[in-house]
Amino acid sequence: MKRLALCLILSLLAALPLRAQDDDQGFLTRLIQDQLSDTGRAVNITGFRGALSSNATMDRMTIADDDGVWLELTGAVLDWNR
Repeated sequence: MKRLALCLILSLLAALPLRAQDDDQGFLTRLIQDQLSDTGRAVNITGFRGALSSNATMDRMTIADDDGVWLELTGAVLDWNR
């Protein structure tokens, strides 16, 4: 289940050809968090930078449910080339 969630997250990130804003809570960061979060699941992203159409980085991303954080990524890089 966790691998499926991670694959879905990476697929969504790769599919968005938008530029991230400089602040941690820019439009793109909020959009990703909102699309990945749901009832019983909270996604939090900090330090998102770059373009999803080529290279994007994030300082930290967590996914939590009612029992707490079950996935934490730090220093993640998405190097996407169509």
